[in-house]
Amino acid sequence: MKKQILFSLGIALLTFVSCGKPAQAPVQEEDVFKVKTEEQQAAPIAEKVGVRDYVDTIAGRVYQLTIERRPDDSLPVVTDVLGTMFYDNVVFLSVKCDSTEVYRHTFRKQHFMEYLTEEDREYGTLAGMTYYKEQSNGNKLVFGSQVCMPGMDGGALLKLELSIGDWNLKIMRDETADVDVDPLQYEEEGV
Repeated sequence: MKKQILFSLGIALLTFVSCGKPAQAPVQEEDVFKVKTEEQQAAPIAEKVGVRDYVDTIAGRVYQLTIERRPDDSLPVVTDVLGTMFYDNVVFLSVKCDSTEVYRHTFRKQHFMEYLTEEDREYGTLAGMTYYKEQSNGNKLVFGSQVCMPGMDGGALLKLELSIGDWNLKIMRDETADVDVDPLQYEEEGV
């Protein structure tokens, strides 16, 4: 009988110890999503580096143009309307005429602030730049640039005219650009 009492006490003790731990609630999908979102926002998103080279012969001279876009973590981080953080980009433009560099400039969104809407200033990044061969001639090289929310169509389309010879730069809002450009086509054409 003593053995049965000891055995019963042992079972009761074992049951008490194993059941003493409170049951944990199952993890909900929403909780996992919230954790992932917080982890994703720990660091801003950086767009990939892009480099495009163009060669054009204008008035008997060969122009080699290099446009490079890269994220710059020294610039203020941009947060879009959904709360996603992005590094803003810088664009490096180099122009060589007959193999001699004649112009070099680094562009940031700040260069275009007077042409941007309040929304583009707050939520947009410098998306890139492309060369407009059909608008360039013996007097100027013409480029297009855009400031917009990352991954979105729209935003400010800008036209840059670089005069050949004195290398003065004129920036204006481009009201004639085709705003229905397919994003993939735009990415292929420019940086």
